[in-house]
Amino acid sequence: MSFTPVTNLDAASSVAQINQGRVPGLGRGPGSKNILQSPRVDKTLKILQCNINGISSQASRVKLDQLLYLAERLSAQIVALQETKLRKTTPLKVRGYSVFRTDRGDANGGGLALLIRDIKFRAIDIQADEDTGTEIQGISFVWRDRLIKVFNVYHPPNNKQLQANFNNITGENIIILGDLNAKHPMWGCATQNARGNELVNFVDDGGFIVLNDGSPTHSSYSYNTSEALDVSIISPDLQPLCNWSVLNNIGSDHRPILLEINRKQKSHVNQARFWNFSKANWDVYRLYSESLFTGEEKHDKLVEKWLAFKNNIIKSAKKVIPRGFVKRYVPFFEHNSLTLRPLLEKRNTLESTRNSTGIMTEEQRIQLNKVNAEIKRAYALSRRKKWEKLCGNLVPKTPDSRLWRIAKGLNREDIMSERTNTILDPAGYMTHNDKDAANALPTHYQKIGSLDFSETDRHTQRKARAVVHGCRTTDSKEVIFTKEFSLQELEQALSQMDWTKSPGPDGLHGRMIEHLGPVGRQSLLDIFNLSWRDGRLPRDWKRAIIIPIKKTRKGGWLTRKL
Repeated sequence: MSFTPVTNLDAASSVAQINQGRVPGLGRGPGSKNILQSPRVDKTLKILQCNINGISSQASRVKLDQLLYLAERLSAQIVALQETKLRKTTPLKVRGYSVFRTDRGDANGGGLALLIRDIKFRAIDIQADEDTGTEIQGISFVWRDRLIKVFNVYHPPNNKQLQANFNNITGENIIILGDLNAKHPMWGCATQNARGNELVNFVDDGGFIVLNDGSPTHSSYSYNTSEALDVSIISPDLQPLCNWSVLNNIGSDHRPILLEINRKQKSHVNQARFWNFSKANWDVYRLYSESLFTGEEKHDKLVEKWLAFKNNIIKSAKKVIPRGFVKRYVPFFEHNSLTLRPLLEKRNTLESTRNSTGIMTEEQRIQLNKVNAEIKRAYALSRRKKWEKLCGNLVPKTPDSRLWRIAKGLNREDIMSERTNTILDPAGYMTHNDKDAANALPTHYQKIGSLDFSETDRHTQRKARAVVHGCRTTDSKEVIFTKEFSLQELEQALSQMDWTKSPGPDGLHGRMIEHLGPVGRQSLLDIFNLSWRDGRLPRDWKRAIIIPIKKTRKGGWLTRKL
């Protein structure tokens, strides 16, 4: 996959241009500017895999809750799930993650899901093969200049062979995770079956490496046996960078596995800031800004006058308007509640009684099954109480915004599966960073917005340009083109402004303009008159923050679908 980024930064959105002419140290709240200012940290690539054995019911979601807690604690970017057992109409929304699902359809069982965050990815097109029962989904993304492909796989315990698409997986930077119900001593099973032999042949023919160290990953609650059914397979170029480990039980009969690629990539930490206008001392702001405008050097050029005006506003705002950091969303995991915590500790105690081969006594096995059932009941009851409390707090005075948020969360018409979370250029190639994405949008808009002119049209165009240029260089006899704006006209225009609107790339909030004193407003009026007289606008006035929004139920992030 290749993508050539556009080098014309003038054509890009404000995300690519924002550092030009910006005020140092400005913190104006959430936005692209703050993201670019945010510190960067080095992160390794971490992937959690788990056969979760069903999350279709509310009671079974306690397993996903625990797995997401592990992902949060370990800072994992990808969570690979097998046997989700979700139907196409069953919602799966996880805040902060893009969910890429491959459901089995109307049949029961099976199902795959990839939960992805902090990575720009795109789904790999894989033709489904219903004859063999093998389920495969894959994504590709760039990590430290490497195009990595991750495949999530599941095969039910039948006698059918792996599908041809699985055997066609080849190349470098490949990661294959999942449960194929394949048994072989190579990854720690006491026995071997036909599919295990088939998988060994696939590994040998493709030159892959199995990361399993022999630790059991599956424990049968019915037959009291433990074996290694979940496998992690990688291409040899990634093997020196990998760490592999089996984690504690989360209630499924399969244990989660952590795969870490020790190749660090810089990641932005968003420390968005905001102005706390409710605590601003506007009298001091007005007096301080007036002193700055009174003592500033006189400027005859539009650019210099605008930059001086902007600097005075920001300096005054920093002096008297408190600022704070937007609180980072910290998820609450239901299994950490006072009701469920003792049950989970009891289950962990029972799990620790397994011997070296993963076997426990019959009495311990029965107790473990009872505890797991009790955890599911307690989780479902806790969720039900939460819902009852939410509905009980809804009154006629409840804000419409809150009601809409609740309705949106219940909406099942949204797309259940995202095949990408980044903008695709017109050719369908994935943009790997914010700069490439910012450049892809104006390139697309320029292409669809360009018109083909005939010779007559070109003549008219040249004539119109000459007229416009003449208006700037020739004195007009029309009073309307020479008369300057008055302070009364400025006051009338400001009285009609909505001061609560979000600021643009210049970072000047409406409330900062609203509370300007007479000298400050006169300075603003001088800028308007100078711009009118010169026939030009400051660069900041020609910029905008562009936020692409996907069309409802369209899917995908192609530029033409935004």
